[in-house]
Amino acid sequence: MDEPPSTIGGPSTTYVSVGRAKVRGIEATIDLPLTRTLRLNATGTLADSEQLTGTSAGQALDDIPRQQASASPDWKPADRFSASVRAVYRGEDAVTEAQSSGDKHRRLVVRTLDGGGWFTLSLAAGF
Repeated sequence: MDEPPSTIGGPSTTYVSVGRAKVRGIEATIDLPLTRTLRLNATGTLADSEQLTGTSAGQALDDIPRQQASASPDWKPADRFSASVRAVYRGEDAVTEAQSSGDKHRRLVVRTLDGGGWFTLSLAAGF
């Protein structure tokens, strides 16, 4: 029986216990005020994973990139207004393309750029 595609058009995801695994890594976060109204937030992760048991022993765990980072300058010139942009880098990771056969491949590097702004409006009425 064919499974329905995922919401992004690819094959649906099935989670399988891999038994024992090892994940080592380091993470860092920085929140740096640049001016009175501008801050820089940044994160970074370096990870190394390995399945220790099962048919994929010795391979990396699915969906854990070796490198991942994000940076976001946040601008807040007034209490009622702020704006932000965020850049995200996600290095390649292992994914199982066909869950039934267990064939693995490396997913391409993902880069995204998100933006947003916020405005707060307070209405007061007096009687």
